[in-house]
Amino acid sequence: MGNSLFCSASATGVDAAGFDATLSEALRKHSASVRSTKEEWVRKRRDHRRKRSLGGAGVGCVGGTLNYGEAAMNTFARAFAGTADCEGEGFHNWFLGPEYSRVDDDEVGVDDQRWRLIRMCMTYAVYQYGIFPKFGEILEVAGQRPECVSVSGNEGRVFPVGENSNGSSIPAALACVRFYPSGYRNGFCDKYWWPLRITADLFLGNADSNEKFLPEMYAPTPKKGAESAARRKELSRRAKGFQERTSRGAKVLDAEHLRLMGRTTPHVYVTAIAVLPEAQGRGLCSKLMRGINSVADDLGLPCYLECVGEGHVAIYEGFGYEVASRVEISADFDADKTVWPSITCCAMIRQPKLSTSSC
Repeated sequence: MGNSLFCSASATGVDAAGFDATLSEALRKHSASVRSTKEEWVRKRRDHRRKRSLGGAGVGCVGGTLNYGEAAMNTFARAFAGTADCEGEGFHNWFLGPEYSRVDDDEVGVDDQRWRLIRMCMTYAVYQYGIFPKFGEILEVAGQRPECVSVSGNEGRVFPVGENSNGSSIPAALACVRFYPSGYRNGFCDKYWWPLRITADLFLGNADSNEKFLPEMYAPTPKKGAESAARRKELSRRAKGFQERTSRGAKVLDAEHLRLMGRTTPHVYVTAIAVLPEAQGRGLCSKLMRGINSVADDLGLPCYLECVGEGHVAIYEGFGYEVASRVEISADFDADKTVWPSITCCAMIRQPKLSTSSC
């Protein structure tokens, strides 16, 4: 893959080419359990950008250049949003605030806005940790594509799938993983350049894409007369709370990641594991986690992740992770904690079973 999309790791003193080869070999070795989709994502992104430069239209997605990843982004968003029968992801539920915390159809539009907000959050996370970094990866269960979940006609209003590459289906399970071969880094690209590129793709896409996927509080051109002044004021208030929570959460998680792993400890950051509600109970999470563990063991690297809720802690403990710390996250915006309390984040670390580092 070309380097124009990435920030090189060579500036850190790491042999980027050597680690790249070692990582590729480890992924090939365990390709029977997990499959890397990174090259496919990058190739499709380049193809789409080339079509746009020739005058082609970006259709059916959040922001022009991101439309090739619609199916995968819908997987992350749908899995993290949850359903009335399947609990959503704890971090994102807290980010949204009490107005979008309900996961049911009693109030028309709540589920739809919840999905849109989470999809926007996951767009930042997946591209910032899995796509743009040189050593980021998007992994799927090997051979899962025939088992992709079709959501057409099944809550399509709440979770639109658009014109996905495989028709009306989206991947049943995905993992976003970033490898840090020289320790934790949060440099210029992480803080500024990549978020800027993602924001441009999200908010400067074509009008149809924005109307289809952007949350109401961020709609660039709200319909005139459709909302009262009171409604616009309320949406502005919700946006302020959402932005404060996400900013505060990101700062706390970044600081804890740096404290526990440091700038000199090579490791694997398991950013997100997503399994669709319809696909849970099939062992897909187990296949992803065991595949990631196997790759990390071959590289001789510890794994790091964050989660919310004792249920998730128990799941990851089953894969060899141990709780390294618990930190409370709260926002000044939520002054009344009885309305929207703080959350407790658990940082977990898994040590490699093999101590043969390939870095």
